[in-house]
Amino acid sequence: MTLYEKIITEYKKIKLITKKFEHQEEREITTVFFWRPLSTIIMIFCQNLTISPNAITTLSVVSGIVASILFLKNNYSLVIAGTILLFISLVIDTIDGQYARYKNKTSEFGHWYDGFAEKIRYALIFSSLSVGFYYNNDFTYQFFFQEIDFLKQHKELILVMGIWCLANLLLVISVQAERTTLSFDYGTLLNIPRKEKRPYYLSMQVLFYLLLIMFLITNQIYLLFVFFSLFLPICWLYPFYKLFKNSQTTNSLIK
Repeated sequence: MTLYEKIITEYKKIKLITKKFEHQEEREITTVFFWRPLSTIIMIFCQNLTISPNAITTLSVVSGIVASILFLKNNYSLVIAGTILLFISLVIDTIDGQYARYKNKTSEFGHWYDGFAEKIRYALIFSSLSVGFYYNNDFTYQFFFQEIDFLKQHKELILVMGIWCLANLLLVISVQAERTTLSFDYGTLLNIPRKEKRPYYLSMQVLFYLLLIMFLITNQIYLLFVFFSLFLPICWLYPFYKLFKNSQTTNSLIK
């Protein structure tokens, strides 16, 4: 058997084992066509490891911490290095669940820890970028903003936007959690017709990271904060409105 045939055989074996633990067919487009195949390929070389899935999650957190330290310097070369580390952190984050399913070591704590690690990454990214830009305050390459003296004189605005973005991220996570709970507890009461097969979609989380990386590699830190200051409130206000409408419908059905 050639090396290529061995890799294909192992790939199919890992995919078959991990698929048994999935509750429903995944339809998120980047997961189906990029993250899941990539993590499965990496698993071919990691399947004999003896470390726990939580250790892999911790490695993802550490990568995010190192990336945030590099972001603090607000130097373009270090920002690029931090962006690469951030991407590595995301790759590792996709491996831990795959690894846990393959080793049959899934746990409630592991599920919680994986979500907690994601929240840490969010907090580190925005806090380090805002603090780094505050101390550097260099608008040389900040398109649309480099000629605005008001922003240079009031550099604390970047800290305000950083806090605003973090607060809205927490609201996005909170509203999403409530929507999941409502769907789980009252989904049958709502009697919403479901298609046998959901269409492919791009998740909000993936869109967030795609936009974040785009701003980082183009060195548009200030534009990043302006954009997310406007974009993130929409990400929780619209689901909150839908949540409110669904809860009203549920209450009327229960009564």
